[in-house]
Amino acid sequence: MSIMGTRNVFFLRRLFRLQEWAETLEDSPLKAKLLKLCAKKSWFIEAYDFPSGLRTSNMIDRLLDTMDRWLFAKKWFHGNIMSAEKGVRAFCLIHNFRPSCPITVRKHYGQASPFERLNGFRYHDCWLQNMLIATSKQDIYIFQQKKF
Repeated sequence: MSIMGTRNVFFLRRLFRLQEWAETLEDSPLKAKLLKLCAKKSWFIEAYDFPSGLRTSNMIDRLLDTMDRWLFAKKWFHGNIMSAEKGVRAFCLIHNFRPSCPITVRKHYGQASPFERLNGFRYHDCWLQNMLIATSKQDIYIFQQKKF
C-alpha cells in the first residue's frame, strides 16, 4: 500500500470514529454539524489524490493578512472600481518585486524577491528597475497603436 493510501485509510478511520461518536450525542447543533461534516468525506478524500498539494492555507493566509492590513490602512476601496483594481494590482506588484528581509534572502541563496525565487533570474539589480522591466509588456501596445 502506498503512503498516500495509508494516509487515506487513517483519515477514513478517524472520520468513521468521529461519525460514530457524533451519532451517540443528543440532538443538538453540534451533532448536526458533525454529521454534515462526515457526510462530505468524498470531498476530503480527493485531497489525497494530490500528494504534493498543500494541506493548509498558511502561506495564502499570510499574504492575505498583509493585504488586509494594507486595505484597512487605505480605508478599503474609496473611489471607483478602477482605482480599487489599480490599488490592488500595485500592492501585488510591490509585494512580488520588493526585496525580502536579509534572513530570507540568505535562506534562498541570494534571491531577493518572490519574483526572482519563482523565475530563477532577475533583469536588473535594482528591484524597482527589475519591476519596471518585468511589467513592461510592449507586445500589448502593438494592437493599440493607430494605423496610418
